[in-house]
This record gives sequence, C-alpha cells and structure tokens, in this order.
Amino acid sequence: MEESQGVLAALEVVLGLWKEVDLESRRSAMEKQATDMLQLEEKSNKSRIELSGALKEAKKAEGDERNKKLQELVKMFKAEVDDLTQRAKFAEEAFRTLFTCLYEAPDPMRVLNSAKQALEKNLALETEMKALRTKNEMYEEEFKALKNQEVSIRRLEEENKEIKSKVIP
Repeated sequence: MEESQGVLAALEVVLGLWKEVDLESRRSAMEKQATDMLQLEEKSNKSRIELSGALKEAKKAEGDERNKKLQELVKMFKAEVDDLTQRAKFAEEAFRTLFTCLYEAPDPMRVLNSAKQALEKNLALETEMKALRTKNEMYEEEFKALKNQEVSIRRLEEENKEIKSKVIP
C-alpha cells in the first residue's frame, strides 16, 4: 500500500512537470520552426549555387567588368553570411527553447518503471484475490450443504424419537 502511494505521488509530480512542458501545444511551434529551418536551408543552398555561378563569371570577366562583378560578389557573400548568421541564431534559439523546457522536466522512465511494477504487482494480487474469492464461494457452498445435513440429521433424530415413543410405550 505504501509502495503504491509512493508511486502515485511520484507519478503526480512527473505528470505535473510534464503538464508544464505542455508538449502538445509546443508541437505546432516546433513544426513551424522545423518548416522555417527547412526553408532557410533551401534558400541557403540556392544562394550557395548562385554564389558559385557568380564567382565563375567574375573569374571569366576582365578589367572594369571584373571589378564590378567582384564588388557584386562581395555583396552577395556578405548577404549570404548575414543569412547564415540569421539561420544559425534561429536554430540555436529553437534548440535553446526546447532544451530549457526538457532540461527542467524529469526523466519519466524511473517513475514509469515503478508504476509498471506496481501495476504488475496489483495484477498479481487481483488474480490471487479472484482465486481466493472463488475458493471462499466454494467453502460457503460446502458450509451450506453441511448446515443442511445438520438440519436433516436433527429432523431425522426427532422423527426417530417420535417413532420410538409410539412403538415403545
């Protein structure tokens, strides 16, 4: 009984803390973050391909056109570095938010294992209790039969006395 109460108390604590985590409501935010991260990754991949093409063109160019293309290329690289920095900050913030939330929540495995063991023990006790009830019902039936036999014996003894009193005056 005390073990079950201890498991119940631990379950209540874990459930309360996981309720605060509120994983269900965070899922939509995490899904949006994951979608945004994928879009940023795709944008980054496209940008990298564009930068590679622009670099090839700049290498082919000569004179003033080359200087102009290199200046454009430097601007493109700066923009890409800014986008990558933004992407990194976004991913880091998403990770930090999730980490903070999960770090404070207890690992539910210990409590769940205790609850599982308590339930298994309760199941065994219920099975044993069912067997004992069946045995008890059987004993009650046997007891009723014995009581009926006792009543029959008394009745027969009374009849025997009556017959003896009639036959032997």
